[in-house]
Formats: sequence, C-alpha cells, structure tokens
Amino acid sequence: MSLVREDVDTLWDAGEAHLGTDESAIIKIIANRSVWHIQAVAQQYEQKYGRSLIDSIESETSGDFERALVLCVQACINRPKAYAD
Repeated sequence: MSLVREDVDTLWDAGEAHLGTDESAIIKIIANRSVWHIQAVAQQYEQKYGRSLIDSIESETSGDFERALVLCVQACINRPKAYAD
C-alpha cells in the first residue's frame, strides 16, 4: 500500500469513521508530509470517501485548531486561496 493511500485511510479512521477524533493522527500527517503529498492525499481522500478532506476536518474539529488544520491543507491544495480566505 502506498503512503498516500495509507494516510487517506488513517485520516478517515482518525475522524469520520468513528465517534471522536484522533487529533494526534491528523497532526502527524498534516505536519510531517510534503505539499505534494498532502495534495495527493486530499485528492484521493475525496475520490475514495466522496467528501473533501477540508470538509472532514471542519466537521471533526473546531476553533483555532480547525482553522490551523484547514489553512495547512488549503495552502497545499491552493496557496493563493488559502491566504485570501
């Protein structure tokens, strides 16, 4: 299994798949992977689960933590949009 596919499943399991959120698993991936890796993860996440990674983060987290994660992912997907919002 590729690291991208593994991260897609880990992010799903850390959030949407279960009651409660495993923030440490989300942080570990978002903080330690390259921009290109996060782009690939976000694309495959939406293809596999029919929901964007950003939408999942927004539904599973809140407050400053949510905003920080969304900014990190959005900056990988579309940097100008991330900083315009």
